[in-house]
Amino acid sequence: MKASLFAMTMAFGLSSWAALAQDAGPGLTQEMVKGVYARSKEQCDAAKKDVNAFMDTGESILTSKGTQSVEFHCEFVQWLPSKMTAGAVVTVLCEEPDHGYPEVWALMRRGENEVEVTIMPDAAGAQAGEGEESAEGEATTTLAGLYQLCDGVAAP
Repeated sequence: MKASLFAMTMAFGLSSWAALAQDAGPGLTQEMVKGVYARSKEQCDAAKKDVNAFMDTGESILTSKGTQSVEFHCEFVQWLPSKMTAGAVVTVLCEEPDHGYPEVWALMRRGENEVEVTIMPDAAGAQAGEGEESAEGEATTTLAGLYQLCDGVAAP
């Protein structure tokens, strides 16, 4: 009787611990991406002066809702935290004037105040942070790369 009670207690305790460990895994949750992020200290300084003027230059900010720029944004619509790494896979819906499209991103915590964004096509070969070329031959920028938390900047 004592052995079976001990076994039941251990089984319940282990299964409860496993459930808690699974729910509280190291994954990056949307709530963990608090504040405003930019690509460099210089960009954070510019955003701190006037975040709207910073975005008017064509630059983007990263928040827990997605990325935002003057005529372009990508909204996080589905967030899947990893159970083994400090990251998440995120389904994103992007919109620019007269055009919308989905993307799949990976977000990884790279330091206490840093988040790395990898966008599916970038993972297949483009280097994060480097410009790409549009169908018209114009240079474009990618949202992929390392973002750092900007202290004192409020999201617009």
